[in-house]
Amino acid sequence: MNWSRFKYYCLEVRRRLDQDQAVMAAFDSARGSVIAKTLGEELKSNTLPNAILTELKNNNVAPSAVKQAVEVYQGLDFTMLSAEPSRIRRVGIYITYLSFMYLVFSSIYAVFVIPKSLAMIESLNLPEPESFTFFSQFWNVLALLIFGLLLCAFLISRKLKALFEYRHGVERSLVYRMLLPSKLKRQYESLVTLLRLPLVLSQADDGANASEIVAYFRKEHYSAKEMSDCLSLLLNANIESVLVAAETYLRRFYVTTTVLVIISIFIFISSAYAPIFMLGEGV
Repeated sequence: MNWSRFKYYCLEVRRRLDQDQAVMAAFDSARGSVIAKTLGEELKSNTLPNAILTELKNNNVAPSAVKQAVEVYQGLDFTMLSAEPSRIRRVGIYITYLSFMYLVFSSIYAVFVIPKSLAMIESLNLPEPESFTFFSQFWNVLALLIFGLLLCAFLISRKLKALFEYRHGVERSLVYRMLLPSKLKRQYESLVTLLRLPLVLSQADDGANASEIVAYFRKEHYSAKEMSDCLSLLLNANIESVLVAAETYLRRFYVTTTVLVIISIFIFISSAYAPIFMLGEGV
């Protein structure tokens, strides 16, 4: 997420509002600035930072309220907001590779080896090994289960990537509602509330409908500098909590998948060698 460009837009809009430019003209001038083009790619239309700027531009609130909001945003420390839960990404790649190899070899074994082995065992009037019989009956169930877990891991990873790109409206997706833990969702929604706080404060007082933190800042009348400092502390603490919750959830999911894959590999190997051991004993 390009928070540097977002912060520059806020700085430039505040500077132009100080020069008595109209709100919409100030935002348009900021986006067309030569400096903005040197600060990385443009903010994506489906992200929270772009939604915040769009609302500030189009809400027809007083220029003084817009100026105060962008002044708070320009003073925020966005360092932590650029972090992603990447420390265990290599684990996910390894598990995906291991699972893929298992699915390929077990499928080849089940389709081409098992029928011939069964025919050979029957022709010799030998009893079928339990591990061999179990794998021949349930390999498709194990394969589907592992494939389902890998698909869930892929969807969860994609959704977590969307969270840390702060895509606008990500909370409405089915994967977010069904596959992410409640603790992570609560912490992320608290983080979004904090990021939107200067925007909300720039709008009309909604009285009883205001959240506790909005009511607090309305009551205390922080200066823009004081609010930036306070909000930076809150944001950094919250993003750390979100990162920890995301990494913990991914780690647990990967451990569960790994255990299942290892058990499946053990069953596969036991099944593959069972006919050989039986024939050796028969000889």
